[in-house]
Amino acid sequence: GARPDADDACLVTSCLDGDCLPPDALVFVEGEALPKPLAEVAPGQRVLCFDRLGGHLKHASVLDMRTETGGAEWARLTLDDDTVLDMTADHPVQPITPSTKSSGHCSSSVVNASELQPGI
Repeated sequence: GARPDADDACLVTSCLDGDCLPPDALVFVEGEALPKPLAEVAPGQRVLCFDRLGGHLKHASVLDMRTETGGAEWARLTLDDDTVLDMTADHPVQPITPSTKSSGHCSSSVVNASELQPGI
């Protein structure tokens, strides 16, 4: 098939390059009712992602998928509802800050997961 446009693609990069999720992280695949482990996702499938530019969720095509071994610094985030998210420390996140909380929108700034502070 044709390669999707850049704005329609989620690229899972090497953990050595940063921005990774663990293989057992659950993702929602388009057309499937239940989430599945990231290790079971293949290029060409569409997973639910946050579109930072549009400010909403959308399905995007996976272009590349691989498992890397070796050292990585991990961050564990616990959300208000006790959901726990594991990701590499340099995984980009767009937090809801006290100034944006009332609107329900994320901050316009992106930070690394390791830079998050409790309460934000």
